[in-house]
Amino acid sequence: MKYRNKLIIEAEQYEPGMEDGFVERYIDPKNPNISWGIKTNYNDISINIPFIYAGESKHSISNGDYIITNESGIRSVCKSKIFHEIYEPIENNKNYPYSIITKNGIHIWIGL
Repeated sequence: MKYRNKLIIEAEQYEPGMEDGFVERYIDPKNPNISWGIKTNYNDISINIPFIYAGESKHSISNGDYIITNESGIRSVCKSKIFHEIYEPIENNKNYPYSIITKNGIHIWIGL
């Protein structure tokens, strides 16, 4: 059986300033795609990774990620590719009594 996600959400693509804080991580300049919570050798470089609180945990944010807020006010982070595979705009969709207003990249859901 196939299912469709019926949640109405607010979603904003991450921009600096939307985070709740930063966590310090360390990367090896020769392999910057992997980070650690502690410095493992003298070549490691300190970086700050943005995060949001999602319930009781911290969720790291990368450039291009979406910050999703569901109807209960719970926030989460979603990679852009996954976001566009799961969610679709509901403007001009007669199956939903809502429309979407986009202002500066921020999506605001309103009832009709």
